[in-house]
Amino acid sequence: MEGNMILNNALIDAYGKCGEPNSSYSVFFWMQENDVVSWTSMVVAYARASILDEAFRVFHSMPFRNIISWTALITGFARNRCCCEALNLFKQMLEEGVNLNAQTFVSVLGASADEALIGRGKEVHGKIIRYSNSEKNLFNMYLYNALIDMYGECGDMKSAEILFEMAPRRDLNGYGHESMVVFRRMMIETNMKPNHVTFLGVISGCSHAGLVHQGLDLLDLMEWRYGVKLDLNIMLC
Repeated sequence: MEGNMILNNALIDAYGKCGEPNSSYSVFFWMQENDVVSWTSMVVAYARASILDEAFRVFHSMPFRNIISWTALITGFARNRCCCEALNLFKQMLEEGVNLNAQTFVSVLGASADEALIGRGKEVHGKIIRYSNSEKNLFNMYLYNALIDMYGECGDMKSAEILFEMAPRRDLNGYGHESMVVFRRMMIETNMKPNHVTFLGVISGCSHAGLVHQGLDLLDLMEWRYGVKLDLNIMLC
């Protein structure tokens, strides 16, 4: 039975990653028993496919929730511009005392940036600092990028500049490093909106420098934040 559970959970996850949440649900429905992984994978599958009403329904039907299910739903809301829903869910998450991780904060900061809610963004920033001081250090490149983006979108260029200078660069090198620096300075100092050519250049720099995670992060930012569509030239970087 345990082997079947593992296999079925893997199928739910695989179908979700392929954008087939209905197939995920078919496997989920016919399972004799669902565990926390099964439920969480269904929330993730629907959230990835932007079927948020179903993601929300499954989430609230869960007999137990974990950080992954909470974060998946918050991320789904944030990426679909349902910022109030994302922020309200984050508030509920805090009230229930759920342990937080960096990805949760990245999504909440994205929602604050989309709504230009600098007050809410500063509150989240303060929570990150307090949580990092009392629990574990959450600051990584993704979180710094989210904070820089939030302050930049809200017009607080001074705070964005300070965070840019604080951000760790030990995992960057060569032209990839230089392209990331130029990209961030363009966002902070000129408040310009990057276009297809901008992203092609910086993602190409990341690719040649072996900065896989930074390149994937930029691909996500490109479509979600700036509405620049992925094309063949960028895919071939």
